[in-house]
Amino acid sequence: MEPENIFVLVVHDEAESFQSNLVEASIVEVLVRHAQSDSIGIITPHNAQKGLLRNMLSEGCENARVDTVERYQGGEADCIIISSTVSDPDYVRSESDFLLNLNRINVAISRMKKKLIIIASRSIFEFMPQDAKDYDKALLWRGISQTVGLPLTPLHNGQVFYLSFLGMVHLQSKLKSTLNLQRNSLY
Repeated sequence: MEPENIFVLVVHDEAESFQSNLVEASIVEVLVRHAQSDSIGIITPHNAQKGLLRNMLSEGCENARVDTVERYQGGEADCIIISSTVSDPDYVRSESDFLLNLNRINVAISRMKKKLIIIASRSIFEFMPQDAKDYDKALLWRGISQTVGLPLTPLHNGQVFYLSFLGMVHLQSKLKSTLNLQRNSLY
């Protein structure tokens, strides 16, 4: 990931996760293990994802602090990685008050000094709340996707894309092979 790209969006099409997400945790692990920074913060909305990430990063990633949005308040890091975790469309809808909370999003986004990486399922960007008062909040996620040119057409199953201000390219082969290995070990 080029240092000049201060904002990076990684979008996946896994759509079955609730409060922990192995796909996102695997992406975070690859990013942290190959990061060129000694100051990395990983923020997630759920304790289950925090636990999964801490387990996956327990060896060799002492430079990464993993915590929930609420617990990270007041902390900073050169590189902040946000794992949004939730991907199941029905769960996104049921958790919309939590996921779309502007204070929570602001805390997560404002912790970075040099680089912000957001990892999220396509289902979060496609969500449209039924309640008009939440519509403006959902527009924030849509704005994030539009900033980097996320196409609104669905991707083939299993694809993960890396987006930055320079456009869209497939993630590096190390990330793809790691995800394939972990996906195959689940079945």
